[in-house]
This record gives sequence, structure tokens and C-alpha cells, in this order.
Amino acid sequence: MSMSNRERANRAKHALCSYQDLVGEVDPSFEATVSDLLADIRHFCDDHNLNFDDLEQRALRHYHSES
Repeated sequence: MSMSNRERANRAKHALCSYQDLVGEVDPSFEATVSDLLADIRHFCDDHNLNFDDLEQRALRHYHSES
């Protein structure tokens, strides 16, 4: 079954809300949350020898193919 972009966005919102709960901050606009989570993911990639920039480019290609 194919997922809609709205479903993908709702899945991301759920992850962002969980992250806000974890760090104990709430940003109704989600701007700070997205920025902080991306920075933490970059740290995770560093710790696990993953190339964040390559993964970001892959994600961008997926985004364009889904849009």
C-alpha cells in the first residue's frame, strides 16, 4: 500500500512530538525541534560512522520522487 505525503508528514510530526517529550521542550512551530533533532542526528551519524551529507542527499531525492 502506498503512503500519502500527508501520512508521511503525520509520521514525522509524531516523531517530532516524541523528541519534544524526550528533551522536555515544546515548540509549537516545530522550527527549533526540527533544527535540534537534525543536529542530534548529525551527532549520531558521527558516532556511527555514517555520512550525514550523503544521507541527506538521499533523503532529498526520496522527497522529490514522492512530491
